Amino acid sequence: MNNSRGNIFSRLHRYLDPEADPEFWDYSLEEMGMVDSKAVIKHVKQQTGHDKVTFVGQSQGSAQMFYALSRDSEWFREHLNLFVALAPVTRVSRDSFPFYQKLIHKKILLKCLDYFNLTDLYSNDRVVMNFAYLLALIWPGYVDKVSKFIHDKAPEVNDHSSVLRFWYRNQGGNNYKNLMHWKQILQKERFVRFDYGEKINMIKYGTPSPPDIDLTRIHSVPIALFC
Repeated sequence: MNNSRGNIFSRLHRYLDPEADPEFWDYSLEEMGMVDSKAVIKHVKQQTGHDKVTFVGQSQGSAQMFYALSRDSEWFREHLNLFVALAPVTRVSRDSFPFYQKLIHKKILLKCLDYFNLTDLYSNDRVVMNFAYLLALIWPGYVDKVSKFIHDKAPEVNDHSSVLRFWYRNQGGNNYKNLMHWKQILQKERFVRFDYGEKINMIKYGTPSPPDIDLTRIHSVPIALFC
C-alpha cells in the first residue's frame, strides 16, 4: 500500500517544494497511477529482493491502479503477483453522499479555489492538524456529521479512538487538479482521462474530449476485489 504524492508521508521532491511550487501539485490520479505506483513498486522490490510484489489500493488507490493497468498492463504483469482493490472505484455518479452531489451542482467551491489559485487542499499544517484532533476529541458528534457528509453512512458505529487517529492524519494533502478530475468523472458518469479543454485535449489525446480509460485493456494481472 503506497503513499500517494502530497499526503503527510509523501511530500519530498528532488527540486520542488510543496509549500512554494505549484508545479508539485500538478497531478491527478493518472500521475499517481503511472508514475507514483511504478516508483513505489520498484523501490519495494529493490528493498526486499522479491521478484514480484502485491499492490493494495483502497478507493482512489484502486482507481489509480486501474488506470495504470489500462495504460501499461505488461509492465505491471512483470512486477505484480496480485492487485488487491479495497472499495474499488472507477465511477462515482451514483454516490449519494452530499459532498459529491454538491461538487457537481455547486460551482462556488471550485471557483474559489481557482480564483485564489489554491493548488494544495487541507495540507499538512500542524496547527490545522492539532485543531482537527482537538475538535474530534471534545466534539465527537461534529466528526460524525462531517464523516456522514463526505464518506460514511454510519459513523456512529466506528471506534472513537481509531477515528481520532484518522482525524489527526486526515489533513494529509490533496490538490485542486485531482479534485477537478473526480468532478469530471462524476459529471460525465464515465471513467475518463483528465479534461484540459478542447485545445489541449487535441494536443494530448488527438480528440476534443478526453477518452475513456479503457479497462478492457487490463490483462494478465490477478485482481482481488473487496467491495
